Amino acid sequence: MRLIPLVVIFLLLAGFSQAEENQFLPLPELKGWQSSAPDFLKFTSEPGKAFYVKRFYDRPDGARLEVLFAGGSQGAKLARSLKGRLEVETPEFVLRYRKIDGYPALVSFAPKEKKGFIAIFLKEDPALLLLARFSSLTDQDVINILRELGWPKLIAEGLAYLKN
Repeated sequence: MRLIPLVVIFLLLAGFSQAEENQFLPLPELKGWQSSAPDFLKFTSEPGKAFYVKRFYDRPDGARLEVLFAGGSQGAKLARSLKGRLEVETPEFVLRYRKIDGYPALVSFAPKEKKGFIAIFLKEDPALLLLARFSSLTDQDVINILRELGWPKLIAEGLAYLKN
């Protein structure tokens, strides 16, 4: 029940996961993981440009990671939907805001089940958001894996795309 808002977001985005031939595919393959082809969706409408890039990663030990990089007006809507939630911390569930490498982030994690999501707010205006849903991993494992994506490079590529 606690993950319902995120599940709804991912289900909505699943309908927009049409692959498009484009040079803007900033989510790289990860060493030791089987990667799906990245899905890219772009919008050009009022109030401005927006994009989503989504990729799935699977590891032989059963770990699974779904990463979404979103930017522009649609990224701002997604970021607003995630901000302002209450913080909760019990042995079964954690939902808290924190800084990760200086970036504001929202971490939702069920330690016993080893699943959850992490949203990292890379930039506010224009909005750039990195979102990961995961299973069979700890939240710290996922943070370390997400670092491998190179956040400064993601920011630069996202801003360049939105500018053009």
